Amino acid sequence: MSNFKDSSGRDWTIKIKTESADLVKKYCHDQQGKPIDLFRAIELNQIEQILFDVELLVNIVFVLLRDQVYEVFDVDEYNCKQADLYEDFPELKNEPKMGKASRWFGGCVDGDVLRQMLVAFEEAIIDFFPSESKRETIRKALNKIREIEKQHTTMVLEQIDLNAEKMIPIMREQIAQSMKPELFAD
Repeated sequence: MSNFKDSSGRDWTIKIKTESADLVKKYCHDQQGKPIDLFRAIELNQIEQILFDVELLVNIVFVLLRDQVYEVFDVDEYNCKQADLYEDFPELKNEPKMGKASRWFGGCVDGDVLRQMLVAFEEAIIDFFPSESKRETIRKALNKIREIEKQHTTMVLEQIDLNAEKMIPIMREQIAQSMKPELFAD
């Protein structure tokens, strides 16, 4: 199963079904404004966006978990300003419960939860397809994305080290300048 716990310790199970995939297509869009199509996310190169765009991932998982969220979420107890309801889902003006619930759910997600959520989503998208060849294609794509992410992280860390090496003499000079006796004279 594709499970994770939110920051309040609640258990969530992501299971993608055709109905929930259709809801994702209706409510979630990529950076170009195109609907997220979980049926064709690999072919449309949307899987990378989902995995690297935290806001998009949380929105998709919320839509996939909508029925579970509604079981836990009490709209009457949730105090939310009308102006803030539709930030993530402007299409929800006719579905205020979903708008409020999405804000509430987002408040239950922190960095540790995001990692668990990402793993659960990856498992769920693999399990969604009945064909083993499609599942293997998705596994391979996810592994390649992780490999690219590691390479990118390595490059960024190397760049930080290079910049730090350049900054050390500048910082030493600034410290030496700030310690000159004339700066402390009355």
